[in-house]
Amino acid sequence: FKDKEYIRNSKDYYINERKFMLEELRKIPQLKVYDTDTNFVLMKLKDREANLLKLELFEKYNILIRDASNFIGLYKNYVRVAIKGHEDNKILIESLKKILG
Repeated sequence: FKDKEYIRNSKDYYINERKFMLEELRKIPQLKVYDTDTNFVLMKLKDREANLLKLELFEKYNILIRDASNFIGLYKNYVRVAIKGHEDNKILIESLKKILG
């Protein structure tokens, strides 16, 4: 942790990419997107179960998301996604748009 420039650049990247992800995911009507200060985004699916979305994303687009239905206090329609590189994030968003409409 001696490389302060790397730490600063990483922090700036995640702040900007998180903002992009939250804005774009919120454009998908079938998702309720929760605010976050981490590199993960929690979402509630309005008309679909998490395990079905997880399977469809993996089978069609080779994308793996976290079924959060086993988190304490959450139910069968919660998923969590990680903030990755910008291109990977765009692919995830476009894939979600195709599946969820």
